[in-house]
Amino acid sequence: MPQITRPQVYRVVRELLPKEHFGPAELLGWLADVQARNQRSRRSHQKRRAALGREAPGLPP
Repeated sequence: MPQITRPQVYRVVRELLPKEHFGPAELLGWLADVQARNQRSRRSHQKRRAALGREAPGLPP
């Protein structure tokens, strides 16, 4: 048998691992958390760029 590729390993592992099932409340909580983290990250990057004197055009505050 030839060596298995990385995408093939990923597919096999993904299919073998148990899958999580989320309800509406869990999905909304997850979505709110991801959006909050993305906003914090965006502000942090903007702050760093401003400190370096490089403004990113077109990004909301």
